[in-house]
Formats: sequence, C-alpha cells, structure tokens
Amino acid sequence: MTCDKTTCDKPALGLSRQDTPEKIRETVFRAIHEVGYMMFSTVALDGLTPTARGLEVHYLDERGDLFIGLCPGKPVYAELKKNPRICGGLIVRTKGRLTYGIRLSAVAEEVNDDKLMAAYWRQNPGTAKLYRRAPENFTLFRLKEGDGEIIDVYEDDALLRFRFGFAGGKPRPWLYEIGSDCNGCGLCARRCMTQVISMVDGRAVIDHAACLECGVCFDCCPQKAVIKDDWGKI
Repeated sequence: MTCDKTTCDKPALGLSRQDTPEKIRETVFRAIHEVGYMMFSTVALDGLTPTARGLEVHYLDERGDLFIGLCPGKPVYAELKKNPRICGGLIVRTKGRLTYGIRLSAVAEEVNDDKLMAAYWRQNPGTAKLYRRAPENFTLFRLKEGDGEIIDVYEDDALLRFRFGFAGGKPRPWLYEIGSDCNGCGLCARRCMTQVISMVDGRAVIDHAACLECGVCFDCCPQKAVIKDDWGKI
C-alpha cells in the first residue's frame, strides 16, 4: 500500500488506544482494499488438511464489507460451500519501520448480485479479460460474522495490536487477563518480556495493545491469577 505522512510514520496505521472499534475496522479494511489481495486459508474437503491461496479483496457496495471473487470450478469453492469459515493474512513492509500484519477470520457467504458483479469487473479488468469467454464461471463471496486484528512491530521489542469485529462478528478476546485472585506480588510485571504489565491499586494490569501474548505471566504467577481465555485453546 502507499505510505503517507498521516499513517505510515505512525505505528498501526496511526491507530491509538482511544480509537473506536469502528474506526479500527475502517482503517484496517482501507489498508486491505488498497493492497487488493490477501492469502487465505480454508479447510480441504477431507475436513483435516489446511489449504491456502491468494485471492483479490475489494469493497463493492456502500456497506463497507469486503468481498472475494473466485471460480466455482476451483477446489476453494467446494471447500467454502462445505465449510464457510475462512482466514486471511497480509504482511506489509513499510519504510522506516519493520512490518505490520493484518489477520481476518470470517464466514464467506456466496452472493448473486449483478450490480456487485459489475463493480467487481470494473475493479479487476485483468480478471474480467481472463473470464471474458465465460463470465458466468465466476462468483462472489461476502465476508461476514468476522473478527480482525492489526499487529505492528514498529521498532525492536515494541509492538501495537488492535482488534475489531465486523459484519456481525465480535473482536477476538485478549488471550490473557489478570483475575481477582491477584495479590499484587508484581512477579508478572518483573518477568514480562515487553514490560507491559503495571501495578495499579495493588493489582497487575496488562496493556493489551502492546502485549506479545507470550504467556510468561500465566506461567510464572504463584497465585494462578492470570486467566487464559478459552478462545486461545481452540
């Protein structure tokens, strides 16, 4: 994507802890749209084997959802019809920083809409030319009920991450939280690899936006007061 002074010279595309989930979603979706593609993973028809392929990603209507396009004759179509869960990843290297990565997880819903299809062809003239002899041999999927995240490693040993839900989905929970059994011993703060745990009113508090989610706090807590979210056990 194109770097400019309002985003790329700031971590996480200029996002901050004070930004709303909607602003985070809009900023991340705009970055995805500007790149125009992501690597996606699905589950093969055997229900076990992971698969991956690059797919174009676009806005096509005023709702601000993301769409992918593909040929029904390809294995990915059959995979999504059997199991519509899809995960996408994108890593961008930017001048003056290391990298930022974007992750999406969603349900892919096939849509049959001539207006959306026309918008897709306008944005992808190369694909339109490729399928010109059989344009009906192409279909669209809307990404819905999803969650996403941007992770920016903006300098050595420093990162920022922001999460969001979209199209009916909720943000992925933070992997580690400090529970009510914390007695304020401070061991987790001393052991934290990125020094993002602080003591507030006698209890440990994690700055999740800067957390590596490495699990050192969970392993070292003598009170077993660090809670690991069930989402992380899937």
